[in-house]
Amino acid sequence: MTTLLLDVGNSRLKWAYSKDGLLSDMGVMQRDVASLADAWAAVPVPTRIVASSVAGEGHVAQLNEWCQNQWGVAIDYIRVEPDAMGLELAYANAENFGIDRWLA
Repeated sequence: MTTLLLDVGNSRLKWAYSKDGLLSDMGVMQRDVASLADAWAAVPVPTRIVASSVAGEGHVAQLNEWCQNQWGVAIDYIRVEPDAMGLELAYANAENFGIDRWLA
């Protein structure tokens, strides 16, 4: 299984591929869905896409559409949860805790 890992920020998109526990084909670009075909021309088609995002809904919708249309793969978005994998979040409102901190 080849997993594309995405970090969708306010202005940039960062990615890496994960296969058998190894990262490869890492990159970064300005957050511009129209440029994805060029940026990802030489990377393998993923079997799974996992993303964290602080981008607005409009950009997320464009990225979802691009990945579905080009690869037929839906994006699984990681969200901050009150508890997961034995970790319990002390914040009263999980949505106030940044996804970057949650993943770290």
